[in-house]
Amino acid sequence: MPQRPSARDLPAFLQAAHGTPQEFLVGRLCLRAMMQARYQPVNDGHFGLASKAYCHSTSPIRRYADIVVHRALKYALGLFSGPLFSGGRLLALADQLSRRERAAMEAEREMARRLAVLLLADRVGEHFDGVVSSVNEFGFFVELADMPVEGLVPLMDLGDDYYAYDADRQRLLGRNTGRQFKLGQALRVLLADVHKGRLEIRFIPVKQAGSSV
Repeated sequence: MPQRPSARDLPAFLQAAHGTPQEFLVGRLCLRAMMQARYQPVNDGHFGLASKAYCHSTSPIRRYADIVVHRALKYALGLFSGPLFSGGRLLALADQLSRRERAAMEAEREMARRLAVLLLADRVGEHFDGVVSSVNEFGFFVELADMPVEGLVPLMDLGDDYYAYDADRQRLLGRNTGRQFKLGQALRVLLADVHKGRLEIRFIPVKQAGSSV
């Protein structure tokens, strides 16, 4: 792999990690490396596709942004004679579309959290297999293996040691025990609490015999 990889090197990274214990870690970090998409009238290319010529559109048409693109294409082909957005109005439209898409995505995430809470509300005390999906200074999140549900393991619940957050290695490391929780790590957890009002799911790691965790 090159010392300074570019977007064109991403497929090789993903292929090399495929089927290995690092597959989840590499995939998650690649996603984080990509900037959040936004609508704009200026072509800046597409990072993930490593393409300098890119226009986002869906088929069948399901967004107003698609309608704007299709009208512009038809106009260029001489098949549309109606008004087109341009200049400042096109910039304002792109900004509005980006903001509304962010709002729609947040609504989708909240609905997913509500469904997850309802799904697990009666399963407190059960054990689940999962993988560490995110690490922060206040704890880490675990994504369950058998369902698209994520919950938090708060740092304050790790009472067996003092854990330091290592941002470079995306892990929490125990100062005395050397126990660690790192991004992509397979983990068995206990469902400790489900709070419907705050839409929060709390897990506690299960220490298994013969395991460092």
